[in-house]
Amino acid sequence: MIWRMGLGLLLVPGLLVAAMPVPRDSGQILYEAVEVVASDGGAEDQFGYPVAIDGERFVVGAQRDDDGGDHSGSAYVFERRPDGEWVETAKLTASDAEVEDSFGWVAISGDTIVVGAEFEDEVGFQAGAAYVFEYFGEGWVETAKLVASDGQEGDTFGKVAIDGETIVVGGDEHDSFLGERAGAAWVFERAESGGWQETTKLLASDGQSNDWLGSGVAISGDTIVAGARGVDDQGTTSGAAYVFQRDEAGEWTETAKLTPSDGEASDLFGAIVAIDGETIAVGAVGGDDGAEAAGAAYVYERALEGVWLETAKLLSPDPHVLDSFGRVSVGADLIVVGADGGHSQPGLRSGTADMFRREGEAWVHAARLFPSNGRDQDQFGIRVAIDDGTVISGARMTDDLGPSAGSVYVFELEECTLKLQLEPAAVRVGDELRVGILLEHNRLDTVTVPFRVWVEDVEGDLVASQTTEPQTFYHGDTVRRELTLRIPEGTPPGEYRVFVGAERMQQGLAGAERSFTVLGSAPPTLVPPSR
Repeated sequence: MIWRMGLGLLLVPGLLVAAMPVPRDSGQILYEAVEVVASDGGAEDQFGYPVAIDGERFVVGAQRDDDGGDHSGSAYVFERRPDGEWVETAKLTASDAEVEDSFGWVAISGDTIVVGAEFEDEVGFQAGAAYVFEYFGEGWVETAKLVASDGQEGDTFGKVAIDGETIVVGGDEHDSFLGERAGAAWVFERAESGGWQETTKLLASDGQSNDWLGSGVAISGDTIVAGARGVDDQGTTSGAAYVFQRDEAGEWTETAKLTPSDGEASDLFGAIVAIDGETIAVGAVGGDDGAEAAGAAYVYERALEGVWLETAKLLSPDPHVLDSFGRVSVGADLIVVGADGGHSQPGLRSGTADMFRREGEAWVHAARLFPSNGRDQDQFGIRVAIDDGTVISGARMTDDLGPSAGSVYVFELEECTLKLQLEPAAVRVGDELRVGILLEHNRLDTVTVPFRVWVEDVEGDLVASQTTEPQTFYHGDTVRRELTLRIPEGTPPGEYRVFVGAERMQQGLAGAERSFTVLGSAPPTLVPPSR
């Protein structure tokens, strides 16, 4: 399907129109696909805390669900059908669920799901446990219950992560020879028998009382990251994160201690951690950049000889007091950061999430996500996860099925290619600049998007803007449009840039840009005198 359309845009110096941040040369549109709730959700379940995704499945915790007694907890599995619809396919509960277990810390890798229950009491009051579920073709089966070999009362063992055949479980209130609540993380690996066995206990080399190692845990391949939000190196509870590496012999060794270059007291750096390949993201939800406890996130990338270098500090584009920006997830060249206290419209402190994309050696803000029906105190962004073009964000306090029943929003990255051509590259005042747009849509679903075109000067100031009416197109469609920019009298000579974006719900852009030059007025034509 092809449309051709002419659109006139008058370039008016000094005309300022609000513009959204543009991912330069982007090939994707981000949009809200669906809001999901538990099939049997009820008041106070807090469905949506936490969340995890792997490919065509995601899993959602509901730690205050009451199936096995008050706040025993549960987890729900959702899968994507061939038509793109996400459907609930299973509800997971512990085989020995009891009151106040808080089963619901979730992680997923392929056909294996791990669910932590940090207040489970088998080896001591609130010592904690983790349950392994595996998919065998007809459903999910609980195949193991993991507890720490040296577990004890109050460990809160249950913050989980998994990658392939390795599970890591954090217990941030564990007491050891390093001190009370120094914290720890335990590693379990699949044995030849198919079962899971504890192989290592991870402790910080310089751990102390109240460090809370295991506040957040993450794993990718042979690398584990464990947050310790209570570390005091840069002030009380400034926080840290420790990196552990598995060698060829299968031994785990601490290889790095990460602290922010500008850390301060109460940052809580390490409360949330994420890793994907050579990239680590660490949340500092108490950071004060822009406002008190607005939050921040730091990016570390592995350099030569395995050294981890801080390469970026990510901030909310619109910080407020107590945003708690810093709830991180990493996927390839994308990082999503939730802020459950963030402001969005509608809904004061309904929560936000921001997506950042790697461009060369930099991380740039690509889109802001917020719920289409956000309300006060929903806590959207309390936990986020990203994988293979899908972003999910929990909103544990939404009221669709009752007060604080909770929900999860799913966002999709559409595969689009947008190209832009300008002719000519230099124009004089009074001339027309011809703009050609080509958008190719490659996803299976149908979308409706407008095009937006705007012009900036070399300082980045917006000087003109216009948006077309939305158009619907389908998988395989190619959209072509032609428009003109007329350069009016009085336009200062100089360099300008034309941007074109295809927008979806004002939450992301597939964009392209080109530069052109305004030469000024044409010289007067000289007419020789008659003889």
